[in-house]
Amino acid sequence: MNERKLCSPDNTRIIYNGIRVPDSYEKKFLQDDRVNFCIVGGISKGKNQIMAINACIKLKSLTDKFMLNIIGSCNEQYLNELQEIIRTNDLDNYVKFWGRQDYENVNQILRNMDVGLMLSRREAFGRVTVEYMLNYMPVIGVNTGATPEIIDNESGFICELDDSGKLADLMQKFITNPELLAKMGSNARERAIKNFSLEHNTDEIYKLYQEILTRK
Repeated sequence: MNERKLCSPDNTRIIYNGIRVPDSYEKKFLQDDRVNFCIVGGISKGKNQIMAINACIKLKSLTDKFMLNIIGSCNEQYLNELQEIIRTNDLDNYVKFWGRQDYENVNQILRNMDVGLMLSRREAFGRVTVEYMLNYMPVIGVNTGATPEIIDNESGFICELDDSGKLADLMQKFITNPELLAKMGSNARERAIKNFSLEHNTDEIYKLYQEILTRK
């Protein structure tokens, strides 16, 4: 068997996972006069919540119009590290821990969030990224895994892993230009439906099977 040929790009097709599209609703941004940033996922070093908290240290010196919402179950030791950084830098009024939430609760919470953060050190498809987008949320992600493939320039921003200074600058961009929230949020939902919905996933698999069956 020619393994090199079998694994060549010509014999490879990327089909992204499909996510259920929630019903359309009227998104209301800036519900409490500040931008609510959100990071969903287990609280662990791999999910890199510390990058977001370090960005908040810089952001706090520029504005008070933001809140970082952290949703997920925790590694207790890592959580203690994060809470110590928060206490040391007087961020108690800028960071909220929601703890573990079930799927339906997360989607309800995202209705009230403005911008999603995907900062994982290693992230494959990034289901949460698409769920942000389906909830009309622009996304700030890092240049790891599939995140740069999911987000484009019309639906969010990409920065380098652990560059908390750049992350703070991008967060500030949404604070000083709030019109970007609705514009990029709408783009994010449209992109997610077009490229990452269950329907699109099913169509792509069907087309691939049809292509294989018609090869001579």
